[in-house]
Amino acid sequence: MKIEHQIDHKKVAQTLHINKVWIPLLLGIGMLAYLLTTDPELKPDQLPRIWEAKIGYVILAIATVIIRDIMYIYRIRILTKASLSWLSCFYIIILWEFSSAVTPSAVGGTLIATFLFLKEGISFSKALAYVMVTAIFDNLFFICMAPLSFWFATDNLVTPASSVHIGFWISYTLIT
Repeated sequence: MKIEHQIDHKKVAQTLHINKVWIPLLLGIGMLAYLLTTDPELKPDQLPRIWEAKIGYVILAIATVIIRDIMYIYRIRILTKASLSWLSCFYIIILWEFSSAVTPSAVGGTLIATFLFLKEGISFSKALAYVMVTAIFDNLFFICMAPLSFWFATDNLVTPASSVHIGFWISYTLIT
């Protein structure tokens, strides 16, 4: 028995419309402006110096995000056994990341990623399997690397008995 999936493209286009992005974007920029203007320790003449001192870190952060997305593209290409082109994998990852950033986590990237795979001609069951496998891999990475990262950061960022430290281990235990 084959289940037909009818997709109402007009409804999808209305749901994922570009105009819905402006509100979160403006809220974020507005919050940044508010925090910069209300910080009592930050004076206007310090802004250029802060930018100059941190430009290396900004470049490093951008490079890290680019490398991460390239690895995500590669992961999708491997999972689909090269049935998708590199460009299709790129579109899926970029739109997946974007949708994860602008939608509530309950809806989030999982639903939209499944839809994106469907748009690229992948069957629903395979699309859902790819999304779930990537979620499992992401959680596995977190389970393996978070304690190691937190262990190295404990001496520099938080004290061992702080609420951040305790909150991390509670959160980690629940996720694991």
